Amino acid sequence: MRRSSRIHIVLILSLVGTMPVLFASDYTDPNDYSWTDPATDITYEQWSLREPEPNPDPAEAIIGIHVAGDGGAWDLMQGATGEVIVAVFDSGFHSNPDLNPIGEPDNLFPGWNYEDESEVVFDIDFMTVPWFGDVLIVPMEHGTQVASVIGAISNNGNCMAGIVDNHLGDGVDDWDIKMMPMRVHDWMWYDEGWIYWKPIADIDKVIEAVSHVLEHNGDYPEQPVKVIQAAIAYDYLNDAEEKNLDYIEPYVPLLLGRDCGACGRVRDPSWANCDPETGNGCTGSKLYELYSAIRDAEEEVLFVAVAGNNTAGHCDMDLDSVPGAPPCQDKYYSIHKIVKDLDNVIVVTGITENGSPIGQYGAESVHIAAPTVGIVNARDGGCDSGGEGTSHASPHVSGAAALMFAKYPGITPGQVKSYLMDNDTDHPNLEGRCASGGVVNAAAAISAADVDNDGVYNEADNCPDDPNADQADSDEDGIGDACDNCPDDPN
Repeated sequence: MRRSSRIHIVLILSLVGTMPVLFASDYTDPNDYSWTDPATDITYEQWSLREPEPNPDPAEAIIGIHVAGDGGAWDLMQGATGEVIVAVFDSGFHSNPDLNPIGEPDNLFPGWNYEDESEVVFDIDFMTVPWFGDVLIVPMEHGTQVASVIGAISNNGNCMAGIVDNHLGDGVDDWDIKMMPMRVHDWMWYDEGWIYWKPIADIDKVIEAVSHVLEHNGDYPEQPVKVIQAAIAYDYLNDAEEKNLDYIEPYVPLLLGRDCGACGRVRDPSWANCDPETGNGCTGSKLYELYSAIRDAEEEVLFVAVAGNNTAGHCDMDLDSVPGAPPCQDKYYSIHKIVKDLDNVIVVTGITENGSPIGQYGAESVHIAAPTVGIVNARDGGCDSGGEGTSHASPHVSGAAALMFAKYPGITPGQVKSYLMDNDTDHPNLEGRCASGGVVNAAAAISAADVDNDGVYNEADNCPDDPNADQADSDEDGIGDACDNCPDDPN
């Protein structure tokens, strides 16, 4: 881990050859890039943020997303000034110094609590139903963990460094990426006599939350939501069923996906005959409403979804072999089978530090992988190093995407998705498991989006192979002076 300030040179590879470009940066890795567990005195580095290092033995390779270190995404972001928001569709955030809604530094933007229809910023009270018979209802911290991976405040000596936070080096703020808590579900989980809250979101709340995001973008165009992080599955039981405690006990096996053959009810029969591209046969389908809501945000927001975990009790693993929805479709649907083909949706599976794939997969149903297992994250007032599953993989993709939106204002969700997929770190264990065949690499994607390193992304650059930050075009022919063979005459 490097912590000393330094000046260095980055070589950018042009599409037309090797063209050295000087990029000077006074940059330092944050002071909380690792965390020491006070109970065990063991120090955990955020391995998932390191530069990838290939090795003939996949188990010996480093497969971080290259945020930290020389030439990493934090380094490349120096001087960026974009302001964007990541909306975290989850269970809300708990109190933690790394998630701060007020004062300086702050990293949150007011969101919404769809469980009680109220504006929410922080520290949600989950203890609304303390007991059911002799079973305790326990608040969990899924949203807090996910949010901290994306944007925990850095250089505050607490827990960890978030992927998108800009409080690095000398503390000078450049880009500004905040998180918006959107509480779209409670948690519910049954294990040895306990019921926990689990990320099964009411589909109406998710649809409403997408609409909220688009309304926000209309009201705050100077700091729009550009990424929706959604490590959740989708349920459409009505509120009466959700809140009816008498229904909880038979509801539990369905949540876990156990004994799928005995699962009872089909929740959205209209989806089976629905053609989402045309809308034919989709009348009454909630899944089609969700599809339409995300499609309508295609030019504004990248929707980052999870492929789900393939742990014991889950019914689906190879998603390409499952038509329409997971076998437990009567209880819940994962988003990947519904909207995976939209340009603004990227579906994430996981891979561990030693290269072991984890999570559901499919070369056609899943787009890219990201690190998971042993992920440092923030909890209710504290820290933890045990983050795992695709819920902890997906925020790495959300963070990388948010950095790209802040670096290149105007870039589209589809373009960001393409750069992330086309510039990943290939891994042999992911071949056939996701469309890209590799692990997200934030630095490689940021670099590839601006091959001449002039701060203007390729699609918007009137001379994409020649540095011209001012985009001067004297003859207004759409070709910048830097590469126009007749800069004074339209050609």
